[in-house]
Amino acid sequence: MAEVIEPGDPAYARLRSGYLRGGSPGIILRAATNEQVIQALTFARRHPGVALSRRSAGHGASGRSTNDGGIVIDVSLMNAIEVLDRKTRRVRIGPGARWAEVTAALEPYGWALSSGDYGGVGVGGLATAGGIGYLARAGTD
Repeated sequence: MAEVIEPGDPAYARLRSGYLRGGSPGIILRAATNEQVIQALTFARRHPGVALSRRSAGHGASGRSTNDGGIVIDVSLMNAIEVLDRKTRRVRIGPGARWAEVTAALEPYGWALSSGDYGGVGVGGLATAGGIGYLARAGTD
């Protein structure tokens, strides 16, 4: 089962809000595995009238990574970075990873990435909602 954080828990103050938006969710479910995500979603489905937010690494500029009184499913613990194939440069990145962690994991291979312009931004949100990085900013003549 995912770690359950509720108001009053020592970690609640640190996990209740996103990077730019405040929140006071009724419960935060911190999933570390795919199975725990499934269990957390099953729990949320049993409470259809309760707000549901999802959080990868917590940057959440849109404010949708937290709520007031609802459920937050937090996958920031799922932050593994694994090089699958050096030849094709395929990498598996967990949804809770941040771009600084990805950069550090790829540096030994001499690889660069074109997404994320701040190391604290989470991969999950930027990968699914867009975003640009340093290599995407050059103009053409």
